[in-house]
Amino acid sequence: MVGVLVLASGEVAAQGPEGGVEDGASTLLVAEEVGAEVAEQAGEEERARLFVSVRDLTREPGWSVRTCWELRSTVADGCVALPGRFVSKRDQGVVLARRSGRYRYHLRLERDDEGRLSAEVVDWDPTRRDDEVLYAAYREPGQGEDLGWVARSFEEGLVQSPAEEVEAGRGPRRYGRAALEVGLALGVGTAWYWLNTDINAADWDYTLATQGERHWGFEGWRWDSNVMYLNSPLHPLAGGAYYTLARANELTVWQSFAAAMLATLIWEAAIEYKEIVSLNDLVLTGVAGVPLGEAYYQLGEFFRRSSPTTLNRALAWVFGAPSQFHDWADGRGPVRAADVDRWGWPRDEWHRLRLRLGAAASTPRARWEGGTPEGARQDVHLEVGSELVGLGGYRSAGETGGWEAGVLASELRGEFAGGASGTHRWGFLGRVELAGWYGQSMSRGVEGGRGVGAFVSTGLAYRHEEHRYDEGLDRFGIMHLPGVRAEHWGERGRLRWRLRYGVTPDFAAIDSRALPEVAPDGDVSGQRGVLAEGYYFGWGISQELGLEVDVARVHLGVDWRSHRVWSTRGADRLQESIEEDWTLRDRVDVGRVELLTSWPVETVRLGALLERRGREGAIDDVVSSLQEWRAMWVFEAVY
Repeated sequence: MVGVLVLASGEVAAQGPEGGVEDGASTLLVAEEVGAEVAEQAGEEERARLFVSVRDLTREPGWSVRTCWELRSTVADGCVALPGRFVSKRDQGVVLARRSGRYRYHLRLERDDEGRLSAEVVDWDPTRRDDEVLYAAYREPGQGEDLGWVARSFEEGLVQSPAEEVEAGRGPRRYGRAALEVGLALGVGTAWYWLNTDINAADWDYTLATQGERHWGFEGWRWDSNVMYLNSPLHPLAGGAYYTLARANELTVWQSFAAAMLATLIWEAAIEYKEIVSLNDLVLTGVAGVPLGEAYYQLGEFFRRSSPTTLNRALAWVFGAPSQFHDWADGRGPVRAADVDRWGWPRDEWHRLRLRLGAAASTPRARWEGGTPEGARQDVHLEVGSELVGLGGYRSAGETGGWEAGVLASELRGEFAGGASGTHRWGFLGRVELAGWYGQSMSRGVEGGRGVGAFVSTGLAYRHEEHRYDEGLDRFGIMHLPGVRAEHWGERGRLRWRLRYGVTPDFAAIDSRALPEVAPDGDVSGQRGVLAEGYYFGWGISQELGLEVDVARVHLGVDWRSHRVWSTRGADRLQESIEEDWTLRDRVDVGRVELLTSWPVETVRLGALLERRGREGAIDDVVSSLQEWRAMWVFEAVY
């Protein structure tokens, strides 16, 4: 788009490279007086490839993503002030538009925090790695706020707002490449499956001739009896891989979910055609892949948008390898955030990255009675985690509120603890919030912030944990289905707090705590097949409650969570041979209190933590329970 950019006064603010207009080139006129000429000089095809964004730093940070079907007379009263429509992820809307390939030119209108106005036309040529600024026009404070936007002459649909682009997707998507990559992933799994028939043949119940029997009336759709590590964590990780490959090819959340679920169905119905169609695999692969894959993808995008330091480039490859490879193959680079902090991380997306190291001692007793109690042990602890919130203005100064949909927040966390006796604990969590209500009223000054906020949402999460008690290993994988998760936070000077509560329905694979007492010799003949592996499938409910209070540089944290599971009934792989179907139930309770201080370095915390872990299981009337207390010295880096 080579031409002339004109302001309301009619003066030429910037011209082409040679100071004039090239022959046959269209002219972008941004002036109310000559607005009618836009329709004449900018063709329909070219107007459709124009992306317009608005930013007013005197009102709120980030790019506006409110729906704007017409341009208003001033920045202050324009799209950023349009009532009745609020969508988060301001800069993300511009990023998505840039990546989509749908737009060739970007008209960027901005007022900085000192009141200066600027307008730029940027060439988003997909064949070049760097954007070229074709024109730039500026106005100092006091020279007038009217940019001369042609509200009456720009046709409806000319302005493709970031909000609409986020909802509609990223434009042209790589469906073919996504299908190829997911197919290759399935091919790798298929090769493994048929090269290890000595392991997999034990599950073969059907032939090609009996496929009708397998699918008619869903007779062959049942709970499987595979070993625990296949059902959790390997199947959820495979689902996360399918999902991430689709997402990295610009597919939306729901399209990527469909790709992961389709890949799961192909695996179950076609590749494993000799086995039952595993109901638990459909949940623990296709559905669990969404929170794991999206949390991984969002963290990768966070580092890809960051400044290209050595650390950020390395982390971008660790968490965003598929997208990084695609950019390399396409000859493009990631779109960097315009506003970053001292680490080069985007300011427009609230984040908390945490690395925790600790030295811990555990005991099954609730009180010390002298000496070293039986079952006591020591270990070292490592925990890493990330929280990303894409809500516009989250915890920033300003007032806002409304219903949101999309990827609103994500969390990815992993932990490991081990000592002289081996691995004591390991696990991971992936969470994504997809819809909810968000509101806040916050002001900031030299003495800190004052205000409150709330966020009520629903989404998906997957959690896998393995913990070794004195009496043996305990394992579970829980798919947290859509429930309710609520947060309330506030600030008052040097006092900050965050209160959260969540409740979700669950599908779980969990070890039976009471099984060693009911069947000490391991004989579970006449029961569901999966009990031979020590665990079972069930439906359940999880609750969590947390409180964080920071006073100056002292941090107090209290966390509690509870998971309850009840066994499924019917549809077992060995259903016809079950003589007496036991009723199983299990519960896991984890409570934690921590007291840390960030003196003298604000981003480093030192302190102590006390944790109680309770475990209870039952089979019919037989109940078995145990507990473990754990104290830990903590070193933590939080950014």
